Amino acid sequence: QADFSVIENIELLKILLKWCFSLAKDPNDELLLYVLETVHNIVAVNTLSVMRCCSGGIITVLTNVLSAPVCSEPLSPTLVEQIMSILEQIGGYSISAIEVRQFILLFQVDTKIPNFTDRRL
Repeated sequence: QADFSVIENIELLKILLKWCFSLAKDPNDELLLYVLETVHNIVAVNTLSVMRCCSGGIITVLTNVLSAPVCSEPLSPTLVEQIMSILEQIGGYSISAIEVRQFILLFQVDTKIPNFTDRRL
């Protein structure tokens, strides 16, 4: 019997998230909201799912979604809230330095990112 409270296939989840966001024509898309609420509900109660999401790169997928325009209008506050709560749940367990950097870059006002040589100095 299948246990629907555990995320088994992270690669499939990544593909599903990317696909849902690529289909979105409206920032209030109900499919997006449903998928995000379901993922949030699963990671909120299941540590195994959180571990799999951490190691599978779900944080990177979600930060990429937040940083790239999905449709012509900005994402609705409800969708952004769902994404942020998933990031909070997953990031509270484990987050890599690269994922922290991607998340911080979401809040960067200036889009010019210094190159590696500038950062070393």
